[in-house]
Amino acid sequence: MFTVKGKDVENVLTIRPDQAVLGDKVSVPTLDKNVIVTIPPGTSSGKRLRLKELGLPGRGGQKGDQFVRINIDIKPNSTEEEKELYKKIRSIYEK
Repeated sequence: MFTVKGKDVENVLTIRPDQAVLGDKVSVPTLDKNVIVTIPPGTSSGKRLRLKELGLPGRGGQKGDQFVRINIDIKPNSTEEEKELYKKIRSIYEK
């Protein structure tokens, strides 16, 4: 779903924690087609990525931009293995 702000549009992309920490390439819908976007390593929730000229056309034919707001999804029912890995990560931060 897109939010329109003038000739710019915005949508939300939900990614996993590993994608946020390590970076990734993901498919993102635009108004015309899907495009591959690089998620930089260390991306935090709320970060906005700009896709230049993929928004709505304005006067003179110049297009606005599309902004992709990042949402990091933490699944509610983690497996024991996942919980153990998160505990290991926590112990690194606590040192």
